[in-house]
Amino acid sequence: MIPSHSSGVCACVYHFFYNAESLQFIVLAQAALTLLGNCTLAFAAWRLAASNGYAFSLPSLGDPGGGEAAEEQEGAAAAAVARAAAADTPAAAAASAAAS
Repeated sequence: MIPSHSSGVCACVYHFFYNAESLQFIVLAQAALTLLGNCTLAFAAWRLAASNGYAFSLPSLGDPGGGEAAEEQEGAAAAAVARAAAADTPAAAAASAAAS
């Protein structure tokens, strides 16, 4: 996050000195630090996701069976939403209270 912070400092310094021509190089430094900061934060987010079991895979455009995995994931997500919605109903709360 240091490159991202440094990018903001570059912008503040440049504008603090009223956009002086002699400080034009700071604009390039800001762009480079922004790019570096965004790339490092994206890499950190990927590492966090991978450590929690996320497996990244690109969709295969030429594979006719490539859509099956996406359909399975969508079906699982829809089932999870339906279970969560059913758990929020008063009938589900009464049934769980009666079961315990």
